[in-house]
Amino acid sequence: MNSLKVVILYDADINHEILLVARTTIQEAFNAEVIEIRKVEIPDTFYNPYRDQYLADLVVEHISYFRPEESYAILLSSRDAYVPGLNFVFGLAMPLLQSAAVFLPRLMLGNSTTTIFSRVEKEVLHEFGHLLGLEHCRTPGCVMNFSNSVRDVDRKTNKFCKRCASKLHEKGIIISEKYVLDK
Repeated sequence: MNSLKVVILYDADINHEILLVARTTIQEAFNAEVIEIRKVEIPDTFYNPYRDQYLADLVVEHISYFRPEESYAILLSSRDAYVPGLNFVFGLAMPLLQSAAVFLPRLMLGNSTTTIFSRVEKEVLHEFGHLLGLEHCRTPGCVMNFSNSVRDVDRKTNKFCKRCASKLHEKGIIISEKYVLDK
């Protein structure tokens, strides 16, 4: 049985239903305990006015300080973010800090609530997969596929391929069957 503990953080008035999607996804997929959901401030010094974006690695490093020992932290951020060399990122995980962020603005494009919730679910699973040691995967449909566009996010499923699920299983982390691809 998993003994994963997770703190969900947010940096603005995030829709309550999006926080619920993140909480439910983490609890169901990883049998994890969400020990807290709380708001945090992101320093303006992480903002790059030339890009109109925040530097993602500084954001993730910052939120790691809000993570109790023996737990993981995941931030749902209202900010657009980047890492050097990329125009933007949907999320960033730093496994050594046991912390990750999902940056919502580009995932919120479109007007279908169902689509937006699906994207948030996939990116929470993806970044949490990185926190648990998974790398990008090339298996079609695997949630660990790299996403270069919102279309890529929409194309992948909310499930781990058998190989990724097996890698987690080897570490003692059991993924709910609901979140594992059949093939």
